[in-house]
Amino acid sequence: MTDLMVYAIVSSNVQQVGGECPDGWIVMQSQRPNDAASADYTAQPDGSWTISEETLLAKLAAQESVWRVAELLVIARQLEALEEAEVADPGDEPVDLLPGTRKQWLKYRSLASNWVEGALGYPHEVSRPVRPS
Repeated sequence: MTDLMVYAIVSSNVQQVGGECPDGWIVMQSQRPNDAASADYTAQPDGSWTISEETLLAKLAAQESVWRVAELLVIARQLEALEEAEVADPGDEPVDLLPGTRKQWLKYRSLASNWVEGALGYPHEVSRPVRPS
């Protein structure tokens, strides 16, 4: 049995096993590891596969982007619920009304909107803005 050559694009997770080396690709030392972290490996210029800090930060940033979009929807609904509560009869407040004042939610909206690259602690979940309580 003949070993097939493995090719990849530097700094990417893409590999090709066998065939000719595509333009701009390099020869790898081995196939990309096939384990639980398989999607995190990137091809290095020396032909090795590595899980880099850059890759892990990019993965965290993608997760935080999803959180940010979802949280902005919650904030928008909360601001609507606060408006509805202002005109509601006592006991008829919106059922999805969460703790916090309008001013607190507006400040939180600003913090959540700015939870992007460059924000202090980004993209680490423990540094996320915290909802009013």
